[in-house]
Amino acid sequence: MTISVLLLIETVLALCAAKAVYQVIYNLYLSPLKHFPGPILYRATSIPFDIEWVNGRSHIALTRLHDKYGPIVRVRPNELSYIDGRVWKEVYGYRSGHEEWFKGDGFKYVNGTPGITLAPKEAHRRYRRSLAHAFSNQGLKEQTPRIQGYADELVAILEKYKDLGPVDMVKWLSWTTTDIIGDLAFGESFDCLKSEKEHHFLALTFKVLRPALVIAVLERWNLMILAFFLLPGDTIPGIKSNAQYIWEKLQKRLSYGKARGDFFDYLLKHDLVVDSENGFKEMKEGQEGFTIQELESNAQDFVFAGSETTATVLSGAIYFLLRNPRALASVAQEVRTRFSRSEDITVASTNALDMPYLDAVCHETMRIYDPVPLFAARVAPKGGDTINGAYVPEGTRVQCAKYVANRSEYNFAKPHDFVPERWFPVGEGRPKTFENDNRHGVFLPFSFGSRNCLGINMAKAEMHLILAKLLWQFDFSRPNLSTKEKDEWDLWVERQKVWFLWMKPPLMVDVKKRKDVSVCRQEYNRSI
Repeated sequence: MTISVLLLIETVLALCAAKAVYQVIYNLYLSPLKHFPGPILYRATSIPFDIEWVNGRSHIALTRLHDKYGPIVRVRPNELSYIDGRVWKEVYGYRSGHEEWFKGDGFKYVNGTPGITLAPKEAHRRYRRSLAHAFSNQGLKEQTPRIQGYADELVAILEKYKDLGPVDMVKWLSWTTTDIIGDLAFGESFDCLKSEKEHHFLALTFKVLRPALVIAVLERWNLMILAFFLLPGDTIPGIKSNAQYIWEKLQKRLSYGKARGDFFDYLLKHDLVVDSENGFKEMKEGQEGFTIQELESNAQDFVFAGSETTATVLSGAIYFLLRNPRALASVAQEVRTRFSRSEDITVASTNALDMPYLDAVCHETMRIYDPVPLFAARVAPKGGDTINGAYVPEGTRVQCAKYVANRSEYNFAKPHDFVPERWFPVGEGRPKTFENDNRHGVFLPFSFGSRNCLGINMAKAEMHLILAKLLWQFDFSRPNLSTKEKDEWDLWVERQKVWFLWMKPPLMVDVKKRKDVSVCRQEYNRSI
């Protein structure tokens, strides 16, 4: 009996080993992707890139691989990475006669219903129809008082701390954008600025990002059983706690009704589609409106996508401006010349046409420090498709390596230099060196096609407004640091890991008030 059991185990192990060897041979020599370049280990198995992914260094690995192998690299047996801008139009965009490439990455929603980020095609279209006005220019006008109120609150807080030593700008900018999106998505702020501390929802969100990547890798390997051994014990409770908090905030927002001037005004334009017994019913084809689960998932997406990405750009802008005094002087001069009073700095008055250098600073920051450096992969549709004339078989994962593309000489001159002037029109101040930059072919921080970011207008408005307010009110400078601290400050971006988002360490900055400026804070009424 013992011999039979041992023989069975040996047979199973031998079969597993034989299957693994066959899979490696297939990946290297028989796969339809065998002609695409890449390191032999990456082409043979997903393990090397999965390790980089889980360790938060995949953007560094992709940089190394594209530097060696060129604009197309096979990073997994069934995945290609591109830094050629044509992938945006041919994979993420619409091509007549071609099937849509669907998203291949993402996270699981606790309630099982995808929000707008990962929704299937028909649900995604329905979501966008309902939300289009909320994110339009008119919708932005309705939301402006709330956005401006929190920007003024940030200025008032920094005024209080300006003479007490270096200030962590990452913290304050993150809390500001989180409060804004909380107000617009749930009808009330997270009160980070008011309490001057991180909200537990925000803390838990960052805490579960890496475990979420581990879960994605385990699912790909059909090894979810290992999640209980590999994940921290508080991961699942943390995810459930955040989901419960979202649910409670949603219920409270629903009690306010349909007319408040926030996102939910448009989500609630149609009555909720509910079943009296369990509160849920499938949507019928052509039906408008939302189920309660869809509202919950979309609210989660709003917070995740609408707060930390904007805060990342603002933090990055402060950092790169301090590393480039000429650019800092230019943008500060533009802001201070245009406005004589703080209250004149509004969403409307800080638009791109009126503030070209400020807009260029935001563009250059998003190029060199994209807030979403690793964009969701797409999966080739049934029957396969072509990219730049080359056939890509069905089921192949394809990604645009945004971080690498934006920092590659393949697309930009002097790609590691922070030069806002590269975004000026030809003949209007753009240096000749940058005339051949692939600005519109590869630089797409808000994605492209039918699934591009709905919140472009709001994100840009927040960036322009907050940055202008800060540059008008304060003088920023690098703090006096020890040699070790200075080295860490200089490598602020390079030290960061990426788990969906940048894991930003504190950015310590000296903040001084302009001597000729008096604080002018507009009181913001947060009442419903």
